[in-house]
Amino acid sequence: MDNMQFEFSDTIAGYVLEFDEKKNIFKLRTTNNRDFFIKLTATTIGRILRNLDEPYMDCTGEIKDLPTGMYKYNNRSHSLSLVKSDDLRPSLSQAALNQPWVKEAPLVIIICADYSITTSRYGSRGKRYVDIELGHVGQNIYLEATALGLGTVAVGAFDDRSVKEVLDVKEDPLYIFPVGARK
Repeated sequence: MDNMQFEFSDTIAGYVLEFDEKKNIFKLRTTNNRDFFIKLTATTIGRILRNLDEPYMDCTGEIKDLPTGMYKYNNRSHSLSLVKSDDLRPSLSQAALNQPWVKEAPLVIIICADYSITTSRYGSRGKRYVDIELGHVGQNIYLEATALGLGTVAVGAFDDRSVKEVLDVKEDPLYIFPVGARK
């Protein structure tokens, strides 16, 4: 077993092999066959994102042991914070031009970005870097959903202003990923 005692900026990707519900520990195996044991705490999340900085939103519906609401991911502490305890999926579906899968999915991941974070460091190319990273994030969401036997779809057809109002955020919404059982 590898024991990591440091903070790192990239994602450990792998497959969950087992879960001990009494101890709240699961075993993850990476693609290069390294095993990690991860203890779940109130602030533990399965991180799918990297390098988009603060904005990570999801509107949960039916995830076991996670109350319905909108959560914001904090990449510095690798934790989720409950922002709103309402089920935002119906309003979010309306903002996404009434696409029913946004309303019906048990998990909706919304990727938002504050372009000023990267443009302040990289100038005008910062926007391109965010967009490139968005592609990586989307690919990882598809891969992880598939590995878990779930389905997803990248939704880009939505009214930006309406999504921002539903979420009550300043960041720009870039993608909506409803995640759930395949139909």
